[in-house]
Formats: sequence, structure tokens, C-alpha cells
Amino acid sequence: MKEAVQIIEKDGIPEWAVIPFALYQKLREKADLSDDAAARGASTKRLDARKKPLPIKVKQRLSKGENPVRVWRDHRGMTQQTLSSAVGISAAFLSQIESGKRIGSAGVLKNLAKALHVDMDDLV
Repeated sequence: MKEAVQIIEKDGIPEWAVIPFALYQKLREKADLSDDAAARGASTKRLDARKKPLPIKVKQRLSKGENPVRVWRDHRGMTQQTLSSAVGISAAFLSQIESGKRIGSAGVLKNLAKALHVDMDDLV
């Protein structure tokens, strides 16, 4: 059985489609399922990125006491300018954080972690 759809035009151009409520519910359900699938895909990518083993060079540099922000920035192939722009701080401030001359606020560290795709704990 074909469900009736009413098309309402304005100046000869379709502007509205009126559909039976049952069809609306089916379409809504399908849209919700596709949104759920997209969300699952995005969260799976984030989890997969965190499950990857830490490269030996990163482990070695961190164990030697190098600044974690610098280590992760290098590992991600980012320049100080690129990272500082992504976080909204100056390259000079980032340089001071990496050299240990200054400590970033919790907000700055959170933004650095997000830009570097690591947990905030990885930077402190």
C-alpha cells in the first residue's frame, strides 16, 4: 500500500510535504539509527587512537623527563606555531611551557591535550 504524501506548492514550486504520521515515525526512526551509527563510528575512532601502543621513542623521551607537551607535539608532527594557534595561545607561551619556565593553566592544558589527541593526564 502506497502512503499518500501531499505536496504544497508556493508559486508553482514545492515548499512543503505533508506525510502520514506512521511514515514520519519510520523516517524518524531511520534517522535516529543513522545518527547512532555515526556517533559509534566517531567514538570508535577515538578509542582506537588511544588503544594504539605508545611508540618506543615517545616512551623513551618521556621516561628521560622531557616535557610531555613537546614530546607529543613532536610525535604529532606539529610546529610550536601550529599547536599554539590551534590552542589559542602564543608560540612564545607554548615555548615557555615546553621549557618548564611556565606552567599552563588547567584550561590551557585541556586545550593542548585536545589538540594533541591525548588525555590531559598525559601532559602532567
